[in-house]
Amino acid sequence: MRRAIFAVGILAITTGVWSEKKPPPVGILAASAGESVVLADPLNRWSKSFDIGTVGWLFQAPGGVLFAPDLVRGKTTVLDLRGRRIVDHIEGVTMPHFGPSPDRYFVAAGDILVVSYPDRAIISRIAAEIGHPRQVIPASDTVVLVLEWSPDGSPKSILSAIDLPSRQVVFRRPLAGDVRSCSLSS
Repeated sequence: MRRAIFAVGILAITTGVWSEKKPPPVGILAASAGESVVLADPLNRWSKSFDIGTVGWLFQAPGGVLFAPDLVRGKTTVLDLRGRRIVDHIEGVTMPHFGPSPDRYFVAAGDILVVSYPDRAIISRIAAEIGHPRQVIPASDTVVLVLEWSPDGSPKSILSAIDLPSRQVVFRRPLAGDVRSCSLSS
């Protein structure tokens, strides 16, 4: 009797799993490949390619927007992920790093710029002497961390912390070893 109940239980569970439709993944995959940025549905229903140049990193913005900076040509293409189309071309390289507030982003370009979004007006400029930013981490609305890494491959990484309210670099230290990436832990 126990075997029969066990078999019926297993059959009921597996039948329920197989008969239920799994919800589709939410979102769009975006990839930089060669001279193109490709957008694709995770379920392989569609894909769309944009020939916009050599893009090393993609930067997601609120509202389904993607910034694709072409470092070779010195321009940035702005894509609307929902509409699957190009919505803007910006002269110059724009690499926005969004933090907790969707109405502003940070740019490490020698100085740290706090820029309004979507208007792209400079809110503040903080002298930081960031030479080779590799990673920008908005730790909060008041602190931005910047990891610098030498482009010549030498293992000289520097971590800086910028206090936004006081507009100053409050921490700047060389790191031991070949640090190429960092993250925050709560």
